[in-house]
Amino acid sequence: MYIGQDESPWREGMPLPAVEVPHLIIAFKKAVEPLTTHALQVLACSR
Repeated sequence: MYIGQDESPWREGMPLPAVEVPHLIIAFKKAVEPLTTHALQVLACSR
């Protein structure tokens, strides 16, 4: 998420730079992680 950020310490309000991702699988994983986490939390609450 903070690839290409030279500023330290990192904080959530930092603008995210547009960087080239080394492989599309990395971009896919980063996009799916919060969706999967949310879905698992919803499923756990519905039981």
